[in-house]
Amino acid sequence: LPEDHIDRLEKIGFVWSLRRDRTSDQAVAKEWATINSKWNERYEELKKYRARHGHCNVPRKNSLNAKLANWVMTQRTSYRTGKLSNDHIERLEKIGF
Repeated sequence: LPEDHIDRLEKIGFVWSLRRDRTSDQAVAKEWATINSKWNERYEELKKYRARHGHCNVPRKNSLNAKLANWVMTQRTSYRTGKLSNDHIERLEKIGF
């Protein structure tokens, strides 16, 4: 293939080999574990916020809870766009989200 064709295919994520790479599978699994861990941390933080304030509407302008407020906004956006997992939906609904 001409070099420009190869470059164009690689830019759109073309997979050159269908052989599974265990190293990349392990890296993906590790990355998902990290993402889940961070999600769980924010979820626990939201549970504490709800216990203190009686609701899950974390104000974005509150600098003390800026990260939590951004996370809450992301969860709502993910839900509206159908990108939030059923497990996460159930857990959030359980705390009155």
